This record gives sequence, C-alpha cells and structure tokens, in this order.
Amino acid sequence: MMLGQFTNIFSKQQAASHVHVNGSDPSPAEIRNATIHGGLSHETLQFSYISFFVTIVTFIAAFIQKYQWELIAMKQEHRIRRAFMAQILKLDIAWIEKNKASDISHMLHDHIERLYEGISDHIPTTIFILSAVSLSFMVAVHVQWDLALIMMGMAPAFVILRYIYSWLFAKHMRIEQESLSSANKVVSETFQCIRTVIAFSGQRNSIEKSVIYRVFQKK
Repeated sequence: MMLGQFTNIFSKQQAASHVHVNGSDPSPAEIRNATIHGGLSHETLQFSYISFFVTIVTFIAAFIQKYQWELIAMKQEHRIRRAFMAQILKLDIAWIEKNKASDISHMLHDHIERLYEGISDHIPTTIFILSAVSLSFMVAVHVQWDLALIMMGMAPAFVILRYIYSWLFAKHMRIEQESLSSANKVVSETFQCIRTVIAFSGQRNSIEKSVIYRVFQKK
C-alpha cells in the first residue's frame, strides 16, 4: 500500500506537469515551483522515513522470531535426546547387542535433524506464508474488491502448478535418497568385509556397484 501511494504521488505530479496554463505549456520554473509548493518533496521524504522505520522494525522482528524458533527447536532436540537415551537404557541387553551402535546413532541423528528443521524452519515459514496470504487478500479486497476477485479466480491454477512441482521434487528427492543409501551400504559392506573382498578380488565389482548407484542418483 505504501509503495502504491508513493507511486501515485509521482503519477499525479507527472499528470499535473502536462496541464496547460492559459493555453500554453508551463515553463520549467513553473513546474519546479509547483512541485515544491505542491508538497512533493515533503510527501516523498515522509514516505522515505516510513519505509526506513518499517524496514528496521521488520528486521528486528524477523531476528527475534528466528532466534525464538531456533531456541524452541534446540530445547525440543535436547528433550528428545534425553527421552531416547532413557528408553534405550530400559531395553533388554539382547536388543542392544543385536543393533549396532552406529545404526542407533544414525537413526537418532536423522530423526532429530528432521524434527529440528521442521520446528526451526518449516513451521515459521508456513505461518508466515499463511499470514501474508490472508493479510494480502484482506488488503486487496479493501482497496479494490473487483480486481481481487479476478485474481482469486487464478488461485486454483497456481495451487495446481505448485502441487505438481512439489510432487516432482519429492519424487526426485526420494529416488536420490534411495540411490545414495544404496551406494553408502555398498561402501560400508566393502570396508567391513575388506579382507574377504580382497581375497576374492571383488574390489572392481564393489567400485562398479557404487558408481552405478551414484550415476543413477545424478540422473
């Protein structure tokens, strides 16, 4: 809204400069005087101060918001780690011996990392998008409701395109994760059984399998 009002000031001034005075075009001095006395400088300076103030307030609010969400995510991560370790200590020794420590650590890190990203990034982004869309719609309806309704008619098309893009991106990421996991398993198995691999001359086979998975991941 401020940007629109700021643009309207220059539009009105440009239109006023083409007004004929006594059947003749105004001189540059008259245009300059009309501009100064018309309050263009005062209005532009006022909008500049408002824009500067809004920018500073937005920066401070964004910093505080990001800091608070990061703090909440770290606290939840700490609580989950403590609860996870407490539950592991309550399990039978047979289960602990059956599962490798590296697998447990990887599982814990993977799940907590996803939870941390969801709390610190995805939730604030979702709230921001919903708030921005709601406020933009209300402002658009308040300023010019007929144009806002026309733009809302195009909303389903944007939603469908966004859904298609998200589906393709998720599919590609799932294939990439599966290929990367398969390649890492080949490397891990090779190093764990390195003596057997060398005894049967399986180095080339292991390398070829790993390269195939990584090439498939790039595709």
